[in-house]
Amino acid sequence: MSAAPEPCGPPEALSVTQLLAGAGRALAVAGPGECWVTGTLSGWRTSKAYGWGELVEHSADGRTQVARVPIGMPWAVMRQAGHVLSRSGVKLEDGLEVRVFGALEVNGRYAPLRLVVSALDPRTTVGSVVVARADLLAALEADGSIGRNATAPLGPAPLRVGLVVPASGGAGHEDFVVRLRASGHPWQLRELRVAMEGPGAPEAIARAILRLAAEGTEVVAVVRGGGAAATLAAFDAEPVARAIARCAVPVVVAVGHASDRSVADVVAHTSVPTPTAAAVWLVDRHRAHEATESAKTAADVAARERAETERVRQESQAVAARGERRLAQARMLVVLALVAVLIVILVVIAR
Repeated sequence: MSAAPEPCGPPEALSVTQLLAGAGRALAVAGPGECWVTGTLSGWRTSKAYGWGELVEHSADGRTQVARVPIGMPWAVMRQAGHVLSRSGVKLEDGLEVRVFGALEVNGRYAPLRLVVSALDPRTTVGSVVVARADLLAALEADGSIGRNATAPLGPAPLRVGLVVPASGGAGHEDFVVRLRASGHPWQLRELRVAMEGPGAPEAIARAILRLAAEGTEVVAVVRGGGAAATLAAFDAEPVARAIARCAVPVVVAVGHASDRSVADVVAHTSVPTPTAAAVWLVDRHRAHEATESAKTAADVAARERAETERVRQESQAVAARGERRLAQARMLVVLALVAVLIVILVVIAR
């Protein structure tokens, strides 16, 4: 085993702080300075004072990360950007394509090299979200995914209901269940609670939909109460849309309020504005089915009554006809008897 090499250079060694300070000075002299940078957020986390993660560049096909740089965003910048983005239903989170203004900084406490953001261009960020949504809808239309779930068979009165709800439950979930129970029908509910916000939400929702369909439910309801538009981003994501299109049973989407319409709403068998409306939709199907069955029963009873009345009428007519025939026969016999008596009398007189 060879001996460790002797330290080279001057007897004094630089501290980590000195080393990074030198790198920082070199960066200030030869670096790009403040500039605009585009990339995709990854590993995004926040505290009360700061947001941090990475800005990632992907290959043209989107499958490979070709470059990344740590990123930091002070609270003031994060608050201003978040306020502007939320008005368009966009949230700072993993997977969001952003255009930021900032400068590279060397800081040993956080990362050897990071991009400190001083501004974010909301127009570019919001525009990329709108374009991505439009592209997804076009792709779903092109491959026939839109309308596919609408053809999934749905019985007139489904009772086995799969329910996808937020991990925390929420008032929307409670309203849905209470409204179903109040109807008095023997519902069989199979419930899965999943994250409906954050980076993993689209995949979690998609898995839950397909799992419930595979477990023998007759219909799957995706239920979530209203909230800020930015919190509903998962329902504009491709995994959710694809899962609904592939689902073998009808999917009812009840997410947000009447003003919110997501890609999931477009792809689903049925879209209603609120969880309560979803429960009403199911209950109304049962009531309509019961009304139809009651009408059929009433019609059957009326038909049987008409048939019985006709049978009695025909029997009465037959009895009356038989009576008339017998009366006619009796009259004939009387006439014949009278004729016979008359003949006998004539014979006697003739003698």
